[in-house]
Amino acid sequence: MRLLSIRYQLQENVKTTKLMIPISASNFVIFAFSLIIMRVFTGNLTESAALTASTAHSIVVMAPWIELTVIAMPLFICTFFCVSFVYSPTIRATILRLIGRSDRNSSRTAVVAAAEIADARNIYFRQLQEQWQGPVAMRSV
Repeated sequence: MRLLSIRYQLQENVKTTKLMIPISASNFVIFAFSLIIMRVFTGNLTESAALTASTAHSIVVMAPWIELTVIAMPLFICTFFCVSFVYSPTIRATILRLIGRSDRNSSRTAVVAAAEIADARNIYFRQLQEQWQGPVAMRSV
């Protein structure tokens, strides 16, 4: 029974890792773009820079780009949603069912996934029950 629990946990770890790789990669690209913009446009400005016409002009030129980097967090959130929708059949089936666009196969997938989750919970609780009852049975002998 313990082998089944370990196998299930490893399968869940692999599924989660497959879901997190594209999310992490896309977030890295967005964050790297933000850092490059910051470095390119603020490279020649220091805290003690005198406010001259050329400095003011460079600040005005870089302001829209810096504001663009502010939207990085909403981009992270949208990326997470999109990648989760594309790479997770369970999430995709649930969202499509919620918006009323599911077909018979996707709803069947959701039902099968729900049954698998219920089976996994039953296995997990059965194993816990056996572990809990094991030492008690040994003490009574």
